[in-house]
Amino acid sequence: MLREVGDRTGTRIDPGAAPRHVAVMAWDPDAEGNDPGTLVRRAEIAYGAQLIPYPAPKNDHSALARLLAGMTDGRFPPAADAPASVTASPEPLPVSSAMAG
Repeated sequence: MLREVGDRTGTRIDPGAAPRHVAVMAWDPDAEGNDPGTLVRRAEIAYGAQLIPYPAPKNDHSALARLLAGMTDGRFPPAADAPASVTASPEPLPVSSAMAG
């Protein structure tokens, strides 16, 4: 059974089958040694994933919204506008009284 799973999914050393997963990742085009082609190849070898990089210079993720808009059906609008920059929430999320115990 282990051999069968390994033959169908691949490993880092022997990728085997075509990628089964897709990953969307930001990359900084201005960063040193940050070649998108190399990142794509590493994702395929290490994770068996087809990587779709999008440029995010200076933490500007607006290109992600454009990328995803190009892959969607206009008949189904998005739930909300995507932010141009993603930052951590400064305050913890409130705990409901049911969860507090």
